[in-house]
Amino acid sequence: MSHLLTAAALLAAAVGTGYCLVSSREGTDLPGAAAMAVMLVGMVDVMALGCQLLTANAWAVVLLVLAVGVLLTCRGSSLGVARALHLAAMGALTPAMAGMPSLAATHAHVAGQVAGSPLWSPATAVCLALSCGLAYTGYAAYAGRTAASHCRTALRLELFTGTVSAAAMTAMAAMG
Repeated sequence: MSHLLTAAALLAAAVGTGYCLVSSREGTDLPGAAAMAVMLVGMVDVMALGCQLLTANAWAVVLLVLAVGVLLTCRGSSLGVARALHLAAMGALTPAMAGMPSLAATHAHVAGQVAGSPLWSPATAVCLALSCGLAYTGYAAYAGRTAASHCRTALRLELFTGTVSAAAMTAMAAMG
């Protein structure tokens, strides 16, 4: 079941990130699109490769710093705020994913990284992950309904893919 949820989370994130990159070709939100691409790399590293590039805690810090950066550069656009919240939710969910069996079958190696960490205990990571995943899902449902008509399609697609990804990761954290 965790492999199916991992695939769903990564596929949804890849579709959303791909749309971000394609829609920002005219340079309107290059920082936001780049941040989403980094998020996808982090998710693949933690969930599929077993933290080959960075530890889960390091990815969490990277994603949270990117969330702040996107929020500061988005100029209050609803799409920028949605991307910043998505990055923050993924930053909170990432440490909880490290204890899950990865697609690369490196569970014992990765679980040891989280268990001995002074920043995250497994219980703290799961509670924070559940809270952030549910909060992001609630925000996404609200924002998708109230978005201005000129950005509704782009916002809805990114909110939908972000929600699927966050919901899959939240379910994995709850099962963990």
